[in-house]
Formats: sequence, structure tokens, C-alpha cells
Amino acid sequence: NHFAAYEQYSGYPTQRSAWGSRAAPLLKSIAAAEGDCLARDGSGVILVNGKPLASSDIISRDRAGNDMIAYPLPLKLAEGQLWLTSESVRGFDSRYLGPVRAAACRKAVPLIVF
Repeated sequence: NHFAAYEQYSGYPTQRSAWGSRAAPLLKSIAAAEGDCLARDGSGVILVNGKPLASSDIISRDRAGNDMIAYPLPLKLAEGQLWLTSESVRGFDSRYLGPVRAAACRKAVPLIVF
């Protein structure tokens, strides 16, 4: 898996940052990159180049009761675009906010502490 730290999602109204007024970068998996095709099957699962994307369910409301509107598909990612995802159905990612500019991301390596 490849990961990206992306700060633009941090301004989304329901995102709360433990960093105070400073936006905290969010760690997301890169699910698709430029040239990849995204669509939804009949049950709403996101397909990347025809293959199901794990954890791509959509919720209608977040925990605060705000409407969560799925980003419209199908689409083909343009040059310099990424589709970011998370393992949580409640995660903020491209399912709701669409593709992101690769230039706005930093390469990230998750640290696992035992």
C-alpha cells in the first residue's frame, strides 16, 4: 500500500483537529492514480478499473448529523490526480470530496507502535 498525508481535507466542516487552529494532515491510502477509471456498481461499491475497492461504502450522515454526499462517478483521473481512501466507512476521503492533486500530498509511512 502507498500512503499520502493530505492537508486539504482538514478544513472540511466536520473535521476537528487536535492541533488547535493548525490543520492536521490526514493519512490516507492511495487507491487510484492518474489514468485510472472509477465507477460505482449497482450496489454502490466503488470500482477502480473494474475491480471493487474495499471499504468504499457511503454513509448518508456523519456522527454530527451532517449530510454526506458521495462524489459523482464515473470518472477517469486526470494527470496529477489521486483518489484517496481510508479503511473506515466514516473516514473523510475521496468518496465524498473527490480526487486530489498529487502535488498537494506528501509521501507518508504509517508508524505502528506496540
